Amino acid sequence: MSGNQSPSLYLKLRRSVDRDLSRQGRPMSPYWGLAPLGLLAFGHPFLGAMEIPAWCLAGAVAVAWAGFIAWRGLRLAKAHALKRDRDFDRRGKFGLAPVYWGSESAARAGSRRRGEKRRGQA
Repeated sequence: MSGNQSPSLYLKLRRSVDRDLSRQGRPMSPYWGLAPLGLLAFGHPFLGAMEIPAWCLAGAVAVAWAGFIAWRGLRLAKAHALKRDRDFDRRGKFGLAPVYWGSESAARAGSRRRGEKRRGQA
């Protein structure tokens, strides 16, 4: 992206959701997907023959939004877990008894095992 272009709608939405999920005690972004269903519940008498397609569209939007929120939440959870593991490897383990100073986090142990497996296959 060059300097004078603004970020796409997707990037703005993703940043907003990530900020909401990571900084709020009770995030509101999971409930935003229910807005089309709520609006439709109040406006359905005026739809007439378009009522069923409108409900289908609103339901699809709600399901897609829930999937997006779940995906972003999972990515954020993995990122926070990795950050905590790195913090343990750098500082946390030295607060324990000296016998544990040689230990490693689960993330580092998994990375080491994957590396050993790759080298063994080569």
